[in-house]
Amino acid sequence: MLFECGAAHGAGFTVWLSPADNSSRAFQRGQGFLLGYRGEPPPAALEALRGLATRLRALERTTSAEHWFDLREPARGTVSAALIYGQTRLEMRVTLRCNERCLFCNSSESVENLVASEEEALALLAPARNAGAEMLVLTGGEPLLVPWLPAVAQRARELGFRRITLQTNGVLLAQSKVWERLQQVRPDELLISVHGPTDQIVGEVSGLPGLLEPKQKAIVACVDAGYRVAVSFVLCRQNMTHAAATMDMLATLSAPPQMVAFSCVAPSGAAIAQGRRTIPTMTEAAPQLLSGLQRAEKLGLAPVLVEYCGMPTCISPALRRFCEPFDAEHPLGVPSDKQKLPVCPECAWDHRCSGIFTGYLDLYGVDEFMDAPAAHREVP
Repeated sequence: MLFECGAAHGAGFTVWLSPADNSSRAFQRGQGFLLGYRGEPPPAALEALRGLATRLRALERTTSAEHWFDLREPARGTVSAALIYGQTRLEMRVTLRCNERCLFCNSSESVENLVASEEEALALLAPARNAGAEMLVLTGGEPLLVPWLPAVAQRARELGFRRITLQTNGVLLAQSKVWERLQQVRPDELLISVHGPTDQIVGEVSGLPGLLEPKQKAIVACVDAGYRVAVSFVLCRQNMTHAAATMDMLATLSAPPQMVAFSCVAPSGAAIAQGRRTIPTMTEAAPQLLSGLQRAEKLGLAPVLVEYCGMPTCISPALRRFCEPFDAEHPLGVPSDKQKLPVCPECAWDHRCSGIFTGYLDLYGVDEFMDAPAAHREVP
């Protein structure tokens, strides 16, 4: 299938969609399809194509992609289980609205886990639970802006979900109605984003001034209320030299978080437009990331490097002991927006690495990984 597209100043490009063929090169790949282009689409068009590929991958979880190309009618009447991530995790993006403007925000209409209404969210719970999901993650945008969030949490518990995690920036918890909504949701874990040690750095990353103090108060209030609190720290060019200082700041709180989840900015969403201004090379970022992890460990903040948005450890093997726990019965595999390189099978850590973002390789190339010392690929 070919689609002719126009661009500014008279330029044009062609988008193509075809059945999967391991011998073909493509911009995006699913289990049963390839999506590519010819010509030079602008950055906005590339982002739209990434979003289209995400939607197609979600669709092929409930319909066979091999039937898309023979014009047969797809199966109807089934509730999509496309929001199931991994073996036991159901992640719902319940809104795109947010009170922050993060440089690397990945919330957009193209994301595959967006639910548009309370009815849609409730309808997804039972099929996901029947398919084995045990953990519900509520994310956004800012999910605490959604008035029907407690109803979803209540229904999830009735169906037997064992754990509910709420991802929030924490800023709105100073408002009584938002705090009440949190109490109604009663998450088993809160993941509160804090991306710097000072208001200046937090503001530079999050897009608005005056955010650090309400985030600090939210952490303390939630810990004091008995919630398990983890802080999400996304390392980017704007804050990477402040990773250790951020841990120092968190440790000084009267009620510090129980854990810090580190990740690296991914080449998706708003970060694509930022490019190298926000996405550092992994060689640059690795020492700063390691410094933050080590400082958090020393301070008792239980650091973990999140696998999907972490860093291939051939860049720095010292990162390996902080990596997210791995269940050998469920190999990580390679997501459709990542890829492995020819040297990867040589690495003893290959089974614990989901690969490198294709968008990152588009930005910086493969040399960092191909030139990594052979010792970095030995058994840790």
